[in-house]
Amino acid sequence: MLVSDLIAEIRKSINDPNALEFSNEELLELINEAQGWIVNGAINQEYLGFVKSAELTLTDGKTALPPDFVREYAVLNTSGTPLYSVFPSDKVDEKSYAIIGTEIYSNNDKIKLLYFYVPSRYADISETISIPDVLIPVLKEAVVSLALNRVELLNDAAVRGTLMSNFEARVAQIVSNIGRAYNEIRMPL
Repeated sequence: MLVSDLIAEIRKSINDPNALEFSNEELLELINEAQGWIVNGAINQEYLGFVKSAELTLTDGKTALPPDFVREYAVLNTSGTPLYSVFPSDKVDEKSYAIIGTEIYSNNDKIKLLYFYVPSRYADISETISIPDVLIPVLKEAVVSLALNRVELLNDAAVRGTLMSNFEARVAQIVSNIGRAYNEIRMPL
């Protein structure tokens, strides 16, 4: 689904088909905010739809983490054996790793990092929505709530916090119902 398609659906829900109340840019900003809530809720539930893989080469026992890194899911050596995490103050070896700030440390030359990530923000309405389809209805509902409550949200951070908590709870319920490793299979029509 394109961002422009989602905006069209949101406009129907907030009764603003002619863009009199909200510009596309305003709705795009609300989509980005709501997507942040949804992704955060999904990652907190360890939803595997937001896990990426990266092959990292370490120099002098360290390398930078990917820029979209949130937290690790697993770290493997070149033979696929999981490494265990140690405290940053502990010494790492070939069987362990430590994450300090934006860097990962290990005595392995190469590692495979499986990590939770945050999709990039949308800059244009022609982009494709990057979250799984199962979460798009919640995204739409969150944006509609943000739009309809914009006056209250400007003046009351507690209202925004309540909305965020409610939608993170909705995502937790979806992840609970579909499972952490839900994979969408597109069916031909």
